[in-house]
Amino acid sequence: MKPISLPSRLCHSIQSWERVTRSQLDFMVHRFEKDPAYQFIDTKYDLIQQTNVTKTDPVRGRNTIYGWIQGRGLEALAGHAQWLASGNHPDDTKSVSRIKTDIRLLINRLDQRIAEQKCNLTFMMHEDGSKPALFGVERVAENCHFTDLFYSKGLAAAAALLEDSEQFERAKVLFDRVCDDILTDQFVSDQASLDPKNPVKPVPGRHGHGPRMIALGGLSLMLQITGDTRYCEIGFEMIEHIFKHYVHHSNRHDAISSLAQQLQVGDMWEFIDDKSEPWLEAGRVLRCDPGHAIEFTGLAMKFLHHCEQRNLLNSSQTTSAQQWRHTLCHMLQHHVQLGFSADGIGIYKAIDLIQRTPLHSDMPWWPLPETIRAAAFARRYCPAEEVDCYDAIMLKCTDAFMTHYVQPSQYHLAFQTLDSKGKPVSRIPATPDLDPCYHTGLSLIDAIQLLRQT
Repeated sequence: MKPISLPSRLCHSIQSWERVTRSQLDFMVHRFEKDPAYQFIDTKYDLIQQTNVTKTDPVRGRNTIYGWIQGRGLEALAGHAQWLASGNHPDDTKSVSRIKTDIRLLINRLDQRIAEQKCNLTFMMHEDGSKPALFGVERVAENCHFTDLFYSKGLAAAAALLEDSEQFERAKVLFDRVCDDILTDQFVSDQASLDPKNPVKPVPGRHGHGPRMIALGGLSLMLQITGDTRYCEIGFEMIEHIFKHYVHHSNRHDAISSLAQQLQVGDMWEFIDDKSEPWLEAGRVLRCDPGHAIEFTGLAMKFLHHCEQRNLLNSSQTTSAQQWRHTLCHMLQHHVQLGFSADGIGIYKAIDLIQRTPLHSDMPWWPLPETIRAAAFARRYCPAEEVDCYDAIMLKCTDAFMTHYVQPSQYHLAFQTLDSKGKPVSRIPATPDLDPCYHTGLSLIDAIQLLRQT
């Protein structure tokens, strides 16, 4: 593949991504290290008020620990350390050593809580391991939850960085069990609803694509670490399932035919019912989260990239990968157009695919770096005549992110949510904790590394 040079504006954007990534990492590491008695990932900072969250706040305070944040933080710390280690700057070498020390402390603290509670991490817990009032979904028998997914891939990344084979085996066993539960429809969401506009509470008969989409990130990670072809096969099964049940194709003639006049090729919806038909909400609403659709395109393209880098694909899989990548690139462009606000501030949280109008006009920060990652992968594999399209997407997202979300005077942290007018609001996208360098840093690092190779 002939390298395609980067336009100067995109080179400047990469420099801004690096500043954001390094600064947010400094924020997270500094806060972790300043209180040795706490030693959980602590991103409990009110960026709107520019102050620490009150410790006694029952949802946002330091006494409420989110398992998602701890798992994501582990993965992010490991990913940032690997990125820093790939350079030759002496300060980065010192930072890597420092991060490794912090990772060991965090794993020990999480292991302590797991041992005390005699169960895996949960969506929410108090500092002493007990359950808060808004605990989330109780564990059903041995069914795996999202916290298991985030923790297993975070622990795998951390253990690989530390070359700790015992911890990696623990992570691998849990991740494999998570994948088994996803593939057999035994996986259960443990998320508590912290925003009335975000219907995350499990509904009987309603099934989301989220577990498979998020697992693709873990499968890419496990492929990088192990090279095991089994992870390639699992990923192909998950991508195929999502395409079959959650994405509108021009050649579909199944249960969505009754919606065909309202749908457009490339549309991706959030939920299906027990019959694998699109889940229609009251008022004949078909919910799409453009950010989730774009996140899927990025994680799927990243997964296919690592399969090819490892030379794991047979001829049939190679053909499927080429076809899928074409569809994924179309889906990326489609949902950027569908989800971006007309004034270019950000990407809406939810769109009704029937009326083609916003259901939830808040704009969280995370779709922007996720879109940058997806566009970087699309740029790498697209025909030369399409490169400008993905450059434009990355520039548009960078302009929105740096102009409306990122606060340079506050460690380049990003407001979690803006309202329809671009005003920062205190609504919670998933957890109230600020991003532990997961959506932002890991997405931007992938984009930086891909584009630096061109």
